[in-house]
Amino acid sequence: MTVRIQAKGSHSYRVEEISIDSTGEKIVFDIIGDALTSINIEGEEEAEYSIDVGPTKQVKFKDEETYTGESIQDAFRITDRYLAVRVTEAASTTDAMAEITLQVTK
Repeated sequence: MTVRIQAKGSHSYRVEEISIDSTGEKIVFDIIGDALTSINIEGEEEAEYSIDVGPTKQVKFKDEETYTGESIQDAFRITDRYLAVRVTEAASTTDAMAEITLQVTK
């Protein structure tokens, strides 16, 4: 799934849910413009995630950042158009979910 988020004015944000019970699940954010980006991942249980970025939805640049845990927060500047959050090691419980909040500021 691809969702659009645009850095306009002070800031914009999106909150999306993703299944974390299998490896490879991902959500792609279409970020309009160069932006300071804050990501928060709140999972029902521990999983591993990778941040992939790129100029197209295929997000060529894999594993730009990796995270492990249930509650993850990070901030960085992104100049690529697309940012994907990908599950690289699944949670151990069937139907486990994570809420991903992405905020962008010009």
